[in-house]
Amino acid sequence: MKLDALKNIKHKKQLLIISVVVLCVAVIGSVYYKNVVVVARTYSEAVSLYDEYDYAAAKEKFLSISDYKDSKSLAADCDTKQTENKYSNAVSLYDGGDYKKAMTLFKELGTYKDSIYMYEQCREMMMQQSVNNKIDPQYATYYGVVKSRHEAYSEGKPVKDKTHSKAKNAYNVKGVNLIKLVDLNLDGTEELIVGYSTGSDGSGNYEIYTYKNGGTELIKSGSYEKRSGSSGYYALELYAYSDGFKLCHLGVGSGYTEVFDGNKFVTDSKWKHSGKKYTVNGKKVNADDYSAAAISYDTSMIFKNNKTPISAYQYNDGNFTVYAMSFLSESAVNSLRLNNEGVYKTLESSYNRTKE
Repeated sequence: MKLDALKNIKHKKQLLIISVVVLCVAVIGSVYYKNVVVVARTYSEAVSLYDEYDYAAAKEKFLSISDYKDSKSLAADCDTKQTENKYSNAVSLYDGGDYKKAMTLFKELGTYKDSIYMYEQCREMMMQQSVNNKIDPQYATYYGVVKSRHEAYSEGKPVKDKTHSKAKNAYNVKGVNLIKLVDLNLDGTEELIVGYSTGSDGSGNYEIYTYKNGGTELIKSGSYEKRSGSSGYYALELYAYSDGFKLCHLGVGSGYTEVFDGNKFVTDSKWKHSGKKYTVNGKKVNADDYSAAAISYDTSMIFKNNKTPISAYQYNDGNFTVYAMSFLSESAVNSLRLNNEGVYKTLESSYNRTKE
C-alpha cells in the first residue's frame, strides 16, 4: 500500500509538471503569436496599404506597431506622402479652375512649399471671376479708398531714380505706387494695402484697410522701410505663417513682426542683439534661440548693387513676400503699374455695378 501511495504521488507530480510545461508552452506560443506573427502580419498589411497609396490607413497600422522594424519612420513618411498628395491635388484643382476648393487645401497646407502664396493666387483668381459673376460691396468700398488716394497723391507715374547716381535706367513710382488685396489672417476677408510716394527717392507710406460692417476700416499705417543701407531700396515685407501673414520691420541687429488679429495689428515677436547679448520678446536668450526667433531674408537676391536696378517689384523667398518700391528696372516698374491698374479696375468694376 505504501508503495502504491508513493507511486500515486509521483504520478500526480508528473502530471502537474506536464501541465505546467504545457501551460508555459501555450503562454509562450500566445505571446509569440501576438508579438511576432500578428505584428509581422500587421506590418505586411501596412506596407501593402502604403504601396496602394492609402497612406492614412497605412499610417494607423504602422503606429500600432511603432517599435517594429522601421514602422515609426514609415508612419512619418505617410504624413509626408499625404501632404505631397494634398499639395498635388490643390495644384490640379487650381489648374482646373476650381479655385475655391484649391484655396481650402492650400490653407490647410499652411507653410508647405508655396501654399500661402498659392492661397493668395486662388483669391486673386476668384476675385477676377467675381467681377463677371456678382457685385462685390467690399471691392466697391475699397474702390472709394483708392480713388481718394489717387485724388490726394495722383495715379502712379514712373520717375527716374536720382538717388542712385551710378545706376542707369532705374525708376521709382511717384503717386499711388501699390494696390494689393491680401487676406492677412486667412479669415476669408481680403485686406486692402494701398501705398504712395510723394518724392523721387522711392520713400513713401502705406495704409492697410479691412472690410467690416459694410464699410472700410483703417487698421494700420506706416512707412516703407529702407533695405541694404543708405544706397539701398525701400520695401514692404510680409512673412507667411500658418495663420496668415506677418508685417515685418527688420533692422540691423533688431526687428519685430506684427499680425492682424481680426481687429487690429498687434506685436507678434521682437528681437535684438548687441555683441553676444541676445533678447527675444524682452527676455535674454542664447544665440541658437535668437536665430530661431529672428527672421530675415537674403536681400542680395533683390539688390545686387547700386548700379543694377531691381528686376522685379515682387519677390518670394521662402515664406517672405517682398514688395520693392524703389530702384526698379523699367520692366519692373511697368509690371508694378500693370498690377496696380488691374486691381484698381477690378475694384472700379464692382463699384460701377453697384450703381447700375
